[in-house]
Amino acid sequence: MTATAPRAAALAAALAFTAGCSSSSSAELHLDEPSAVAMIQGVFEAEGRHPYLAIASTGDDALVLLDAVDDAPVLSPVAVWPLLVSVAPRPVRLAAGPLGDGGADLLVAISSGGTDLQLVDTWSGAPAVVSGRSVELAVLAPGAVIVDAVAAPVPALAGDTWAAEAGKVRVVAALSGNRVAVVEYARAADGGISAGTTAVQDVGFQPLSLAVNPADPRHVYAATADLLTGDAGAAVQGVAELDASLEPGTWTLRGLDARAPTRLVAAWTLRERRADSAADGAEAFEAAAVDRVYAVLGPGGCGRDERIGCGLAVLDPAAGGLVADPAGDMPYLAPLPLPATAVAIAISGPPARPPSSSADDALYVDPFMKIVPGSTGARATTAVAAVPCGDGDVYWVDLARWEIPNESSPLRSSSARTGVTAAEATLVDGSAQRLGLWTTTAAGAATLAVTEDAMIEAVQVTPGFTTTEDWTVAWQGVLPGLEARAAETGAAADGAPWVALQRTGAGGGVSPVARVHDPRLGVQLDDVVVVNAAALSGCAAEVEGRVTALLAPDAARPGGALALGPPPCTPEPTGSGAEDCTVRDAYLACAPALASGASGLVATVRAGGLLVTGSVTGYAGRAALDETGAGTAFALEYKAGSDPAAADEDALDAACPLVPWPWPDPLPAGAAAVACDAACRATCERLVLARKARRIHHLSETCTSGSDASDTADCLEAFPADRYPFPRANGPVIAFRAGVRRATSRPAEATQRGLALTLTTRSGLSPASRGDPSPSSSDSVSATAPMGAATFDRSGWSGHEADGYRFYVPYLDGHLIDFSPSEGSSETEELW
Repeated sequence: MTATAPRAAALAAALAFTAGCSSSSSAELHLDEPSAVAMIQGVFEAEGRHPYLAIASTGDDALVLLDAVDDAPVLSPVAVWPLLVSVAPRPVRLAAGPLGDGGADLLVAISSGGTDLQLVDTWSGAPAVVSGRSVELAVLAPGAVIVDAVAAPVPALAGDTWAAEAGKVRVVAALSGNRVAVVEYARAADGGISAGTTAVQDVGFQPLSLAVNPADPRHVYAATADLLTGDAGAAVQGVAELDASLEPGTWTLRGLDARAPTRLVAAWTLRERRADSAADGAEAFEAAAVDRVYAVLGPGGCGRDERIGCGLAVLDPAAGGLVADPAGDMPYLAPLPLPATAVAIAISGPPARPPSSSADDALYVDPFMKIVPGSTGARATTAVAAVPCGDGDVYWVDLARWEIPNESSPLRSSSARTGVTAAEATLVDGSAQRLGLWTTTAAGAATLAVTEDAMIEAVQVTPGFTTTEDWTVAWQGVLPGLEARAAETGAAADGAPWVALQRTGAGGGVSPVARVHDPRLGVQLDDVVVVNAAALSGCAAEVEGRVTALLAPDAARPGGALALGPPPCTPEPTGSGAEDCTVRDAYLACAPALASGASGLVATVRAGGLLVTGSVTGYAGRAALDETGAGTAFALEYKAGSDPAAADEDALDAACPLVPWPWPDPLPAGAAAVACDAACRATCERLVLARKARRIHHLSETCTSGSDASDTADCLEAFPADRYPFPRANGPVIAFRAGVRRATSRPAEATQRGLALTLTTRSGLSPASRGDPSPSSSDSVSATAPMGAATFDRSGWSGHEADGYRFYVPYLDGHLIDFSPSEGSSETEELW
């Protein structure tokens, strides 16, 4: 049964706020659209100050209180319903925090679209919104809406160290209109809490999410999509660090460079994994703790085509930007990819007590805590985050190792590890040709593999880089996004035809349908352009030209254009020396009509040779057709040749005038873009591909991490230690050498268009998560919509040591889950 707002109103009198509350572990919560949770220490029952989870039951216009030790709701006098603390209308945000004096915590509730901070009585035993003590921010910020709010300590200087001032706490609220409000609360003489001064400041950016590091009372962090001023005055995108040691209303800020806009933020101090360690115990970690800021990168500024991939970024406030890459290949620690859109972040540190008195559990107490990922079994870490996501799952993050742990090992699980799972050839009717992959025998001889098992063995993958997707290797394959596009033609300066993928409107305006000069599309010299030219005089239905130059954009061709020349003749298959020039002659016959200018055409751009594409990656580059087995392998990799000294994406970016696209300067294109020759374009394409080959997982294990000798041997066979120095191994997403098998009677036959291979790779990643175990409706979006997260350490309560640290996540359909990464997935508690 789900509570409703009318039901809440009808019971308002009966459930009036009273000290005579009780709790029962068998009672149901009856939540209605729970949208926020916060952990507090308060006085709601006879036992005095106690930990509770406050839940915003939005559909009830109320808060529900849950005993955090035994998961029992605080009950109303009716004793069958949870107590409803009326907070009208529709509470959607909570801010809570201690005053550091041993008394009850602060709790304020915020209504949907509201600007009032409604103070909830957490100290008298009669929970209610305190009459006359709400803070109306609209008085100082007319028209504002509260976007987010967080409780923050009041910093006080103790010697040369900042500490939280006892008896005080602040609520920092992010307001629409680029504003931040700060309200200071203090302990009253009667043990209650009262609001003091309020200040509103225009901070020059729109804060979207706020966070405080419990170990650092001086700073408040804000996620934002706006540009910030970073160190040395540089404009950056990322997280704003606000100096809360100054008077409210005068806070200064600096930008922490995350390379992209941010949506959510959290902060913590912890000991991180040593870069070369795959250990499970205390020896895995650095001796010194460091401050870290965690930010979910926003859409539109992160991804394969951007300066950073999407996910959870890790920032170092001391450095003013992203943490360095422990594997040494990238100029920054790659973000932790999230399987779906993040809704919230909650971080837990180590518990006060170990899970048991067993010697095996003695390690798992501050500064260490237990996690039980399926891939490794029990191991220690120093901080864990829960990240509820839009797919209904709550992914938990080992912050010390910069990873979402895996349920199965990407190295040692032979049935689930990183690898190639399928290889299939596509043939051309009437031809005996077949693509294959070169492999090397034990004797060192090159052999062209054409069977599935042999081709699978011929492909190289790298755990932590290889993605789950289907790869196509096709001779003269169609470039992604460039099939059957509207086209127009004209004459280049030398009189040769050009083709632009564009359309001219009735008013004469030109609209590009594909910007062929954009290096992300991967057009190269000697590619093939197939034009549907049936409407042109003297032209065949389809005419093929060879790309001889890429013409920079100008006013007439805003997406650039491709200069065309005749394709080569093809040799007679048996090797007699004769040539077939039919395709070339058709082009030459049509070239004058193309050069005279035509519109309303349709064109397709094909690679001039072997094209590699991925079902997720898209354009992945070109592979050489190796006729002998001694040629250069194709590799989609972050650094060319897996050479640590090769240029990284930042160096490539600095050398490429074509990225980002479109350029900020107006057409015609700037001088640098016009002057970008073949070598320049090769650099730009290398940048495009490097960004598609970034690390996607930070491994924290090796082949020898497990105790099973057969698994270790199997892993070392798949990933030889000399090529894969885990956990710091860098390597290609996918690599292979492609060849073609021809009929012996037709040695000179041109490679047939349409020949292809499909290779299926598996990342081996299985992100650890928890979810709503019994959603109310498999067809309802609300059944899989987590709405927030809070954390609590239950180990300090007698009889609950084994419960350890917990995460609470509410679901919009009225469920609440309670789980700990220190336990197996089957231990998730469902409350409703």
